[in-house]
Amino acid sequence: MEKQKHINANKNEFGTWYSQMNWANDDYLNILSTSRREILLQLQKHGAQLGYSATKIDTRNLSPGCKLCAQGEWSCLFINNKCNASCFYCPSSQNEISEPSTQSFVFNDPSDYVTYLERFGFKGASLSGGEPFLTFDKTLKFVKAIKKHFGNNLHLWLYTNGILTDERNLDLLAEAGLDEIRFDIGATGYNTDKVALAVGRIPTVTVEVPAVDLNKLKTVSKELADLGVNHLNLHQLRATPYNVERIIKKDFHFIHGPKVLVAESEIIALECIKYILENEIPLPTNYCSFVFKNSHQTKAARLRAYEDLQKNHEELTRAGYLRSLYVRADPETLSFLFAELNEMATLPKGAVFNYQQSSSQLFFNIPLLPVMFSMGHEIFLSYSYVHLRGALSYQNQFKEIRLGGKKVYVEKVTTLPNQKLDKTMFHLLNKVNTISEERPFLEAITQILSSTNQQDNEYVSKLLHIKEFEYMKQGLQEYY
Repeated sequence: MEKQKHINANKNEFGTWYSQMNWANDDYLNILSTSRREILLQLQKHGAQLGYSATKIDTRNLSPGCKLCAQGEWSCLFINNKCNASCFYCPSSQNEISEPSTQSFVFNDPSDYVTYLERFGFKGASLSGGEPFLTFDKTLKFVKAIKKHFGNNLHLWLYTNGILTDERNLDLLAEAGLDEIRFDIGATGYNTDKVALAVGRIPTVTVEVPAVDLNKLKTVSKELADLGVNHLNLHQLRATPYNVERIIKKDFHFIHGPKVLVAESEIIALECIKYILENEIPLPTNYCSFVFKNSHQTKAARLRAYEDLQKNHEELTRAGYLRSLYVRADPETLSFLFAELNEMATLPKGAVFNYQQSSSQLFFNIPLLPVMFSMGHEIFLSYSYVHLRGALSYQNQFKEIRLGGKKVYVEKVTTLPNQKLDKTMFHLLNKVNTISEERPFLEAITQILSSTNQQDNEYVSKLLHIKEFEYMKQGLQEYY
């Protein structure tokens, strides 16, 4: 069901392009899956670590910026929207200079962006484009303001294709305190001349490219190591309606998912890491999968300001959603229940409950779940998430926050409302804190279902429905 939902969404996104795309067939998908499994086993034998729910490989020597990104403590400011390169894999049109922005917030004044970084506790920030060197004076102004305020308490890096990079502007950035610079050498035919200029000037030099050409990556990896480059980051190539026409001209296949991906890109990235490890090339390399970006980065966005709108009965799940449990009934019944709970001699440790008369709901948290079930009340479950907005939707609960001369809004969105809990769902939620991230979800669910002798597919479907709100996705994306 989930696969078909993604396939339908992929068809809608690409429209007439969909039928022209070289979709991987079942035989090729099986070859890809087998190849990936074998490479991962070999990588682990070489000591590679699979981190962040096994969505990022190898995590032993990540750059400071990558660590902050993975921890959800990073903000990316798009300093302009114009680029002077013409990479076939670029996901969007970047042909018109715009104002600096992040997550729909525009920051014309560097001091407002500094206030934003401080208010939401960021420990890392990056400046991206288009191409930051096209508006170098503005870029330098932001670097100076950020580093002047935070100093070594915030790691600041910059993305560039390197075309306009020279000794002078590198020295100015270094003097302003830039901590890291990342080059997309795919934009310049894997030329490393500008990378060499940065080594010794900027404390951390990283090369970050989508994995699209294994032979060139193998060739350049030794060169990068000899230059003294600190890190190589490889990304999974995503197809968009903007770049699909150019990708179609390459010898690639496409796979479905939440977003359409290039099938071979992941294998290229893993093969490159294997080559570097087997040949003992001193270049820390990691693969940043789309699953990582789609799960951990979006979770980080949900965690950014959840405490501003979290109620005392709401519990934060491992996936970064707020879980809410409640009883719905007439005011007389709820008033009696509220009084009964207040009069109980002992309540479970950590129990919280809250009667909201205006909505005829009595809210409570997980510790009270067994008590509420034993009382025979109908119990409902919902999930919500909190995000930042530059403008109000006027559809959800919100809080206004002032950042210097700007206003931003924290908004809570209910994403799975009014799920009635049956006995099996109760068993799951009652044991939710005993299921670890590492333990396979289906294995845990199977044991819970076995304990209740209810193995009906309907229950499995219900349990899987809430999976994405409780747990982070494990492993790389299934090929289909």
